[in-house]
Amino acid sequence: MDDALQALYRAIRTTLSAATESWGPSGSGSRCYADLAPAGAPPPYVVFFVLAGGEINASVRQDAEFVLLVKCIVEEDMPTALAIAARLSALLNDQDAGALAAGDDWTIINISQEQRVHYVEQVDGRLLHHSGHRFRVRMESL
Repeated sequence: MDDALQALYRAIRTTLSAATESWGPSGSGSRCYADLAPAGAPPPYVVFFVLAGGEINASVRQDAEFVLLVKCIVEEDMPTALAIAARLSALLNDQDAGALAAGDDWTIINISQEQRVHYVEQVDGRLLHHSGHRFRVRMESL
């Protein structure tokens, strides 16, 4: 059986890479990365990672709940970053059971959007806008 976290990462990567978006073409050309983007990755791109989570023991089956941060990184400006964050929200928020493929061992019961995240950093004289949301994800083993 896959670990719940492994199944979640696969589901998020698959969902965010499934269509041509502003962060790149669909499939392997998508600029959607788990945990860290590679050095020199051209913006815009998306990074997602888990802030906390694990077994919740709310049912007889194995279950898990994770707090996931999904954000885009753009060089352009704040409105562009917010527009991409809105698209990420549309793809993930309020998705119910079966909406995201988590593999053969786990199902995602629901994904709920929580707080907005936005900050700006300066890298080599360029301003990079980070914008996205924190999501709460509940899962159950099959």
